[in-house]
Amino acid sequence: MSPAGPLKTPCRATPQWRFRVCIQGEHGRSLFFSSFTHAASPGDELATAKRTRFLLVEDDIPTLLADYRGDQRDPSGR
Repeated sequence: MSPAGPLKTPCRATPQWRFRVCIQGEHGRSLFFSSFTHAASPGDELATAKRTRFLLVEDDIPTLLADYRGDQRDPSGR
């Protein structure tokens, strides 16, 4: 301990963001990442597998990144 008190770690100059990948309505299955790049790949894979939309939500404003819903009709044409 220094004479002035305990040493403190200085604040980081850049903000520390966390990116969450989840399925809306499914609680307890979120994945967290420290960068958009690391979150985007598993998010895109999940959206592709679930055949759904992939959104980025920032400050409660959604941005559509991809739409994998495709044609919902029967592939046989019926």
